[in-house]
Amino acid sequence: MKDLDYKGDFIYVDSDIDLPIHLRLLFESENIYKIGPTAAELSKSRFYFKFSKYLSLFDNVMKKEIFFDLNKEYFLRSNKKGSLPFGPLGRAVGKDKDVHLIDATCGTGKDMILFLSMGVKKISAYERSPWVYPLLLDSTKNLFKEFPILEDSISLNFGMPGNISADIIYYDPMYPTKNKSALSRKEMEFFKTIIGSDSDSKEELERLRNFDVKRVIVKRPIKAKDLLNKPHFSVKGTTTRYDIYLKNK
Repeated sequence: MKDLDYKGDFIYVDSDIDLPIHLRLLFESENIYKIGPTAAELSKSRFYFKFSKYLSLFDNVMKKEIFFDLNKEYFLRSNKKGSLPFGPLGRAVGKDKDVHLIDATCGTGKDMILFLSMGVKKISAYERSPWVYPLLLDSTKNLFKEFPILEDSISLNFGMPGNISADIIYYDPMYPTKNKSALSRKEMEFFKTIIGSDSDSKEELERLRNFDVKRVIVKRPIKAKDLLNKPHFSVKGTTTRYDIYLKNK
C-alpha cells in the first residue's frame, strides 16, 4: 500500500452541507484529514473527498469520482438465485456458514456482501487505507439504515485486525499486475492509483496465519504463484482461486 506522508500531507474533505456524525467523528479524530479546504488547496490536490448525499472520492486529474453503493449490492445479491453459496468462494468458506469471519481487506465491501448472501452469521471487516475506509464507512451506515437487521452481523474497523479469535480469516491483497493493460475494470485502475500494491502481503499473511482461526482463505489470480508456502488446498474459479491454509496442519 502506498504510504501517505502524515506529517505534511492532508486528505481534504469538501462538503456543501453538514457532514453526518459518523464521518465527522472519523475526520476529526484522525489528523490526516482536513475538513473545508480552500479552493487553492483543492486545485493542488490529486484526490479529495466530496460529500453531498453520499461520500465520494474525486480524482482531479482523471476527473472521475468513485463511491460505494452497498445497498444496491446487497439488494442484487439477496434476490439472486442460483449456486452462489456453492461457488468457489462458498466452497472455500466451507459447508458450515454459521461462523465468525474476519474480512481483513474489506476494500469495496463487495465480498463482505457475498459472505452475507451465502449465510455467514458474523463478519468483522477491516480496511486500512485512509482513502478507502471513509467510503466504506459511509456506505455501510447507509446499508444499516435500509437493512437495520444487518447491524448485528457486521462490525467495521479502521486498520488491520489484531490477534483476535474467529473461525475464518479472508485475505484479499491487491492483485499483482505487470502493467495497466492487465487491469480489467476502471474501478480497479482507480484503486491501484490511490493505494498501490500491497507490498507487505507476504508478511501480513504470515501474521494472520498465527491467529486463533480454523482456516485462512487467500484470494489470488488463477495463475499467480502461492503467496507463501504451498496451501493445504485451493478452490479454483475461472479467473480466481482461493488458497486455504488450515490451522495446525
